[in-house]
Amino acid sequence: MDSFGALRAYKGQNGVENDFAFLKDPLIVNDIFLKTPAQIDALGMILVLALLIARLMEIRIRAWSGPVKFY
Repeated sequence: MDSFGALRAYKGQNGVENDFAFLKDPLIVNDIFLKTPAQIDALGMILVLALLIARLMEIRIRAWSGPVKFY
C-alpha cells in the first residue's frame, strides 16, 4: 500500500466511527428498559441492522445521484 492508500484508509475510519457512535448514543439506548440479556442482544442486533440498512441506502442514493459538483 502506498502512502496515499494508507491516508485514504485512515481518513475512511472517521465514517465508521461516526456510524458506531450512533449505536452508543445515549438518546437511543438509555430510555429503553430491557429485562433479560436476550432482549439486550436483540436490541443490539436491531440497531446494527438499522445501521446496515441506512448505509446501504446511502450508498445506493449516492450511486444513483452521481458525483457531487461544487461550484
